[in-house]
Amino acid sequence: MFQLLFCAPVLAWQTITGTLSGRVIDESLTPLVGVVVRVTQLSNGFVYAKKTDLQGIYRIDFLPAGEYRIEAAKEGYK
Repeated sequence: MFQLLFCAPVLAWQTITGTLSGRVIDESLTPLVGVVVRVTQLSNGFVYAKKTDLQGIYRIDFLPAGEYRIEAAKEGYK
């Protein structure tokens, strides 16, 4: 009985989240460093953002379930 009472509050706070990851490259397949990847949750407009690393890789964790718009920007690129 104690174990069930202990676990119940933990289960009540669980949420469904996901991870978005990828790699940003140019036309010659060269990784782009420092690209700002913005993920906007469509239901509330909240923005999550990360920069790409030395290999052009980004990872945004703990995104709530929902629909998103993804944009990437770096000065000098269109």
